[in-house]
Amino acid sequence: MALTQREHLISELNLLPAHEIQARLNPMKELEVTVNGQVYENVRLVRSFPLSDERRFIVLLDSEGEEIGIIESLDACHPEVQQLFTQLLNDTYLVPVVTKINSLSYAGLVPIWDVETDRGPRRIEMRSRRDLTAIGTRILFRDADGNRYQIPDYTKLDLRSRRIVEQEI
Repeated sequence: MALTQREHLISELNLLPAHEIQARLNPMKELEVTVNGQVYENVRLVRSFPLSDERRFIVLLDSEGEEIGIIESLDACHPEVQQLFTQLLNDTYLVPVVTKINSLSYAGLVPIWDVETDRGPRRIEMRSRRDLTAIGTRILFRDADGNRYQIPDYTKLDLRSRRIVEQEI
């Protein structure tokens, strides 16, 4: 009997039955997950597509870094599991959102952005202009220390901030 395309996908990707997953933080604040009756301790979550699809294809890794399986969509999990996984993923993939650009200057060839973020003012010093990436209207920054920042949609910034971004992209 031939597998359907969906069954083949489930098998090939090791997709987990999201609606059956149970999860909690143990007393040491480590993620404990129960899948298909098996308990895994100290589980780590990884986004397969952290920039383009942060709620789909979430990889669960055991304490040894081995893949337990993949959740196709967090939306298929029970609400309390969704909430816990979303919180843990957001903590892991913390990317402050730039809300305003005060100025852009250069020290030699190094761009220095003076910005306001949802986590307060920041001075983003980049290694080069290559540390700025535009994906449509979304802008991603990486500073010289490897910290990441984003503007989800630069067209929604104030006029002065938009003009600065448009000069650079």
